[in-house]
Amino acid sequence: MDGSQSTSGSKSIDFLYFDGINLSVEDSIAKKSEFSYGENFRSLKLGSVEKRAGYIRLANSISATANYGMFYFNNTSSTNNGFYRVSTVAATTSIYYLKSDNTWVSLTGNGTSLHASNIFTTEAESNLFIVNGVDKNRYISKDGSTVTTSDTAAGHLYNSPIANKISYYKDKLYVGSFYIGTTYYPTSIMWSSKPLGLITLVDGDHDTGVTEVNVTDTKYVHTSDVIQVYRAGTLITTLTVSAKTETSITVTATSVSLLSSDELWVNNSYDGTRFFRWSSNPQSGSENAKQYDTLKLSGSGSSPLTILDTINNVLVIANKETLATWNESQLVSFDAGVSCVSERGYVKAFGQMFFVGYNGLYSFDGSSAPKLLSAKVKPFFTGANKASLEGAAIGVKGNSILVSLAETTLYNSDGSIFKELDNVVLELNLEQNNWYSHCFSLDVNSSSSSSASSSVSPSSSLSHSSSSSLSPSRSISSSPSASLSPSRSISSSPSSSLSISSSVSSSPSTSPSGSIPSSAGIIDFETYIAEDNADRLMFNSENGEIYEIFKGNADDTGGNNFEIPWRVDLSPITLCSQWENQAFPSKIFTELKSGNGAQIFLDLNTANSFFPIQGNVSKGVTTVSIVPRSVGESEVQCRILTISLREISTRALKLSKLKLRYNETGQQIVPNS
Repeated sequence: MDGSQSTSGSKSIDFLYFDGINLSVEDSIAKKSEFSYGENFRSLKLGSVEKRAGYIRLANSISATANYGMFYFNNTSSTNNGFYRVSTVAATTSIYYLKSDNTWVSLTGNGTSLHASNIFTTEAESNLFIVNGVDKNRYISKDGSTVTTSDTAAGHLYNSPIANKISYYKDKLYVGSFYIGTTYYPTSIMWSSKPLGLITLVDGDHDTGVTEVNVTDTKYVHTSDVIQVYRAGTLITTLTVSAKTETSITVTATSVSLLSSDELWVNNSYDGTRFFRWSSNPQSGSENAKQYDTLKLSGSGSSPLTILDTINNVLVIANKETLATWNESQLVSFDAGVSCVSERGYVKAFGQMFFVGYNGLYSFDGSSAPKLLSAKVKPFFTGANKASLEGAAIGVKGNSILVSLAETTLYNSDGSIFKELDNVVLELNLEQNNWYSHCFSLDVNSSSSSSASSSVSPSSSLSHSSSSSLSPSRSISSSPSASLSPSRSISSSPSSSLSISSSVSSSPSTSPSGSIPSSAGIIDFETYIAEDNADRLMFNSENGEIYEIFKGNADDTGGNNFEIPWRVDLSPITLCSQWENQAFPSKIFTELKSGNGAQIFLDLNTANSFFPIQGNVSKGVTTVSIVPRSVGESEVQCRILTISLREISTRALKLSKLKLRYNETGQQIVPNS
């Protein structure tokens, strides 16, 4: 067998390095370096795996009851750190920014009293543009606090339709899934002009005192516009528009004569700010003689847009059914049968757009068909329900892509349930091309204490308990569904009770009252480009708080430091060269670069019934003997062995090597073993 060595009558298998999870192959051909399951583990250096870092609340709590988005906007304010959130506090939804003293401050004016709806943003012309599909479109100016809505005539969004999506592409703003009056256009896109000052020219000479002026184009002229007339760089007069046709505008009586080709400029834009302008008639038309600033995503579905963003010099437009690109002149549909199914389910990184489809994670470069990246963790996606996939969020941290799923179910080979998981975050390390998984329990109300039934005594240890427990807990059961994760159903076998040394227990100072956070989902990720670290990833939780991921050694909900449960299950190993024969596993050697108090669990013949073996694994090299589970057994024997390592604490832990020693026998498997 690959990796086997003979040593004084026994054999051994060396695990000299580790990869990630691979659920796409049968046990018989699985690489020994890959894992069949894991929780809260990742790799920062190729070859070793370690416990993930924790999370910590960002800044002070504002007692928000809901969050509707986050964004980073670099502005000119000396006291504004540039990280924003949209949250509901005391029944009022407002935009908040992170102040330099690490507190949240609400914007005023048009930055408050918003509707409770998810926001989407884009940055252009030193402004941050915001839409939410309900309120009038608005933007934050470069000072970081002034908010202007589409009601303002001298603004970038005047006359723009209320929209769900917004993007900036080739000097124009694009909005998608918009309303014209009360009519909703879920798959339509509209774009602005480039920033304009000059909006039209006088067509023909006009005498003094006229009220109707012929012009070359009225597309970006609006009634109530104040227009300045320039000739050879000199201001001639100012006009106020009261009405328009396709070829003329009605104005106050002119005080001077107008000449053909006189320039009509938006008020104060000749030497000042140029604004995006929006067509007065944005509805998609069928008249080829007219050029509308709109297009419609063609395809079989009519669901609202999930993507309106750029990649590699094209604009990506997608809903749950259709994926397309726009290059300013041509709409190209990708008839690949996959698209992005979540409005928070995409991110741009490393020249690719990563998005969640119903079957997994895909990458897309804007020119060729999307590529499936998640084959190794397919069961996590196929086990998720439709709502979880359509609510998935994606973020990027370092060289990793993170995907959150509200819930998923993993199954055994026989179709029985292996594990039901809540708040899963899958991690694809692009540098290593390995997958890892994490499970988060987020305290719904971190200020409230847990009930006595959810508490754990500080002296408790990892043990087999016949009572069910909520994770993260101090209980590891022998059933396949048991673990340290925030799972929805955890059972245990009362017949295999074996206490483990209290050296793995936590002190009261690291887990207050042993309280267990109740479940709340991750609904959004956003990168915070901070002065001290440009790669800080935040996540937005259903509990109303915002947290920084992979920070510290505990899950800190804001005053409560919860221990992080860690688990890795190696792929099942067929021990004998004659696969039908039994073997006697005798010892396991481990090398930890950091950590202590980890426990080894074994599963024999893929029975999905893990049991612990005596002895803790600590930093350095540790040897643990495999002893029988009951008095009547002389040796542990099996044909297939699965090794699992587990630990729960606020300490870091890194596993670098493992060795299994065993003896082969000529004994064949007995029936049903």
